[in-house]
Amino acid sequence: MNNIIKLGAAMFGMAVAISACEKTQLDELRKTEFYDPATSANVRFLHAYPWLTPAITTTNPSLASGQHFYIYRDTFKLNGNPISYGGNWPGPSVYSLQPVGAFDFRVVVARQVNGLPRPNAGDTFITKRLDLAAGKYYSAFISDTLNNRDLWMIEDKIDPVYDTTFSIRLVHLLINNRDTISVFSRRENREIISNMTYKTASEFVKIRIPTTSDTFDIIRRGPGNNPFITTGASRNNWVTSFLGTPGRYYTLIARGNSRVTGRAASMGLYTNR
Repeated sequence: MNNIIKLGAAMFGMAVAISACEKTQLDELRKTEFYDPATSANVRFLHAYPWLTPAITTTNPSLASGQHFYIYRDTFKLNGNPISYGGNWPGPSVYSLQPVGAFDFRVVVARQVNGLPRPNAGDTFITKRLDLAAGKYYSAFISDTLNNRDLWMIEDKIDPVYDTTFSIRLVHLLINNRDTISVFSRRENREIISNMTYKTASEFVKIRIPTTSDTFDIIRRGPGNNPFITTGASRNNWVTSFLGTPGRYYTLIARGNSRVTGRAASMGLYTNR
């Protein structure tokens, strides 16, 4: 009889242990969050800051000394590798999935020791509260002047319907805010985007699919109405050629600082869809 009681107690204890183990496993599973693109926000971060400071020395041999940033959402670090000038995270044609709501996003100087982040006091470069909505797409640019740096976010308004054209827009982040710039399509033989002022983004413009690559020039109209369409090597900084794909969305970025060596005015391109 005693053996039966002991056996029953042992089986009861085993059942409790299994139940507790299952509960622990379920609790662990609950800690993992998977974001749905339809119910999350879609965000890309781009480094277009036109100044060379702050600059740091790093012990990580894969990082040259200079300006690199980590991005944090509140206290959660987003990017594994720091963003350098002209780069973006998570990539040139993908977005990161972020929870919906208002969060403090921080741009932090990527100081490293032995390849690991080791920020010092004062290394937080920008703190910006951004409000993210479900199902929307955003581009956030590290940008602006030396004393008024900003994480400037714009909504990427992408039509969910695919068609036989491609769409393109311009983001003006040249540091000389007296300039207005336009985009000229050689294939279309016309200005497709006109008179954009500093720190603005145009609407997406639909373009027919060409049979060959199109070349886009940036025209700058500043004091003296001096265009950037010129001959010589300097022209190469201000043109980009590619063959658009039906249904794709592209962004041209005019960026740089003519007063700073190493931040020459140039044009970048990334894919929104």
